[in-house]
Amino acid sequence: MIRLTEKQIEAMSLVVRHMTSKEIARELGISHYAIDQRIRSACTRLGSTNRRGAAQAYLEYLEGGSAASSRRVPEDQRQLLADKCSAARATSMGSDVVGSTDEI
Repeated sequence: MIRLTEKQIEAMSLVVRHMTSKEIARELGISHYAIDQRIRSACTRLGSTNRRGAAQAYLEYLEGGSAASSRRVPEDQRQLLADKCSAARATSMGSDVVGSTDEI
């Protein structure tokens, strides 16, 4: 079972909202280097090599409703992100889910 830390969940929840590392860093009040590290770590745990793949894997992780995700991610946030993922898949399979040029 995939387990993400609270900090990785926090960063990935903003990545799927199309925010860059610098925007996330400003919102959280930390350096973008720290955000990049959290995203890199989440990518590794989610089995992805880039932000787009990690964002898709993160949304699938949330949709899965595993014990880890239900314990660490509020239900309303999980549902919002799952709906966003479904809408993105329905409108365009080839579009960039993350919407960021920040590649790791």
